[in-house]
Amino acid sequence: MSCQTATSGNTTLTHSSSLDVTDAADLFGNGNNNSSGGGGISHFALSELTSGINFDDYLAELEDRMANESPVDRMDEDGGDVFAQLQQKERDLMLAAELGKALLERNEELAKRQEVLAKSYSARVEELEADRHSLKRRLDAIEGDYEGRLSELQNDLTHVQKELRQKQHLFREVEEDRSRLVTELTEQNQRLTLQLKETQVSESFLSAEVEKYKEQFTARKDTVTDHTRQLELLKEEIAVLTDKKNDCERRMQNFTAERDTLRHSLEEAKEQIMALERRNRDQEYRIVLQDRDLIELRHSNSRLEDHVEELMSLSGSSPSQGTSLLNELEAAQSVVSGSDFLADHYLGNKSTGNGSCIDDDDSPASITHEIAHDYKLTQDLMNTYEQLQKVCTSLLNRENDGTAEGVDVDTVRPMIEELKTFIHDISRRQNESEFAAKAELKTIIRDLDLERDKVKLVQEQLDAQNAKYKSREEDIESLTADLSLRDTELLALRAENARLKQEQAQQEINQDEIVKRAREDRDQAISRQNILELEGTRAKTDFRSLNMQLMEAIQQKIELSQQLEAWQVDMQSMLNDQLKERLHQEEQKRRKYKEDMAEQKLKAKKFALW
Repeated sequence: MSCQTATSGNTTLTHSSSLDVTDAADLFGNGNNNSSGGGGISHFALSELTSGINFDDYLAELEDRMANESPVDRMDEDGGDVFAQLQQKERDLMLAAELGKALLERNEELAKRQEVLAKSYSARVEELEADRHSLKRRLDAIEGDYEGRLSELQNDLTHVQKELRQKQHLFREVEEDRSRLVTELTEQNQRLTLQLKETQVSESFLSAEVEKYKEQFTARKDTVTDHTRQLELLKEEIAVLTDKKNDCERRMQNFTAERDTLRHSLEEAKEQIMALERRNRDQEYRIVLQDRDLIELRHSNSRLEDHVEELMSLSGSSPSQGTSLLNELEAAQSVVSGSDFLADHYLGNKSTGNGSCIDDDDSPASITHEIAHDYKLTQDLMNTYEQLQKVCTSLLNRENDGTAEGVDVDTVRPMIEELKTFIHDISRRQNESEFAAKAELKTIIRDLDLERDKVKLVQEQLDAQNAKYKSREEDIESLTADLSLRDTELLALRAENARLKQEQAQQEINQDEIVKRAREDRDQAISRQNILELEGTRAKTDFRSLNMQLMEAIQQKIELSQQLEAWQVDMQSMLNDQLKERLHQEEQKRRKYKEDMAEQKLKAKKFALW
């Protein structure tokens, strides 16, 4: 807007200046016409008259005078002094001429300034348009980046929300398992408490029976019915002990089932370790194959470099000699045969490598993609060698025709140098793939060592648990031995009962002998009662120790299950991290491989154009 205003102002000023110049020219013409009658005035006189006169003051004075002059005054002046009027007009004429010249110069200066301003304005407008276009392009690019970033963030957000839902679901399942386990343990504890109360009741009942037996023995009421009642009580006690034995056997079966589950988990861990070791062996086998392929490629590379050096040495000789052209042709054919061997060997190694050991993470699509790229690369190499063979054949034909004197052998050198760089790129990529495989093998070995340490820790815990199980089995065996002893005592009591019945049948026995035998039986019953009391207290202590061991086993089982869950979570996270890292590395390798293939295609196109 400022430039337009300045331009309009300059146009107005130029127009006004041109009007002033036109008026001055008219005035100058009138002055010449008027002064033609009275004689001309020299330039020297004009300069003398105009010297020391200000044009602005003169114009102001002239305008005031023209405004103040009336027609009557002008007629009076016409009748006055003509010479004074002529001098005045000559003076006005010279001043008008100078004024017109100054106005013309000022008009030209303003026109030049207007052109400069117009050029600067157009240049500034072009710069502003270019800046506006660049800013618009940058704005479009930023909007595209923003939309892409926004879509990526939305995808990440959905993925994170999905993982969060999965974690929450797993957490709810774990909480449900935990609550169920707590309820089971609570029920088991209540059941054990009830059993303990029942044993206490039975113990009190047994103590009451013992007191009753004492009273009976003090009252000397040793009859067959008393022996029968005692036998029944012993049978009941044996039944109680048998129930305890069955309970202990059932617990032992539960412990055995838990031990089997732990062994099964240990076997699964061993299978995972074996899978990792098998994967490690496959990786080592692949590295060995890659080392062998690398050695063979280096041998073929050295052989090709020797052929290339021979070609370079042959190309450095005089092109007019027939023997040098023949040697170049033979060397080129040997290079082509070496390239055929390199292509066949490279494709064969790729096929055997892919067929021998394929990693579990490698999909058939990725393997087919790599084989297709390698085959395409080999085809480009073969096409380049075929072109080189054609050039050498044409050189040989020219030599045989006698026209090889004007052939420049140096044209083959750029192709040979390009071929050298191509072979070095192949060896460099092979070294990079070998280095990546070795790094991956190191990570797998480190993970395998960690898994072995964890399995050793679980094995030690299982050994400790087995030792505890063995001690419990020994306790159960001791209880079984006690039950067998009680069975023998029961048999002895039955035999004694039969004997007493036989004695009752014998009515010829004296009362003294009966009393004596009753006392002996009383003493034996008291001793047996004491023995049974001792065995009852021992069984009670064993029962308490078994309860404590059972609670410890349950606590250890809970801890082992928690450790196993934590180990599984760690393994899953570690496998996920390794999978992400591997996918990232594969993506980088594919990008790099695509870039290398694009460069090689450009090089092949250069060869084809040549």
